[in-house]
Amino acid sequence: MALTVREAVPAVLAAATACYIGYDLADHGVATPVIVSVVLALLSTGVSLGIRVQQAANNVQLFTCPEQCGVEIRATNQPDERIARLRELAADHSQHPAARS
Repeated sequence: MALTVREAVPAVLAAATACYIGYDLADHGVATPVIVSVVLALLSTGVSLGIRVQQAANNVQLFTCPEQCGVEIRATNQPDERIARLRELAADHSQHPAARS
């Protein structure tokens, strides 16, 4: 899944926050494994929450394959008939490249 510029903003903010907190923890003598754990937790949580909040604000609908083959379809501000078609495409695993191989 490739990030768009809009989705990169929360990732950059999460990274900056994690780096700042990691630096501050190192300055206070916290052990390296603890710092790494905290930074990774902050990054994953920040990116995940940031993208979800942004998708909700932009009315992004995400359709995924029920077979978990990795197919994702994102739709923003589409008419209802187009949304229905995209939902069908995401649900039809036989149309996905992973099912053809």
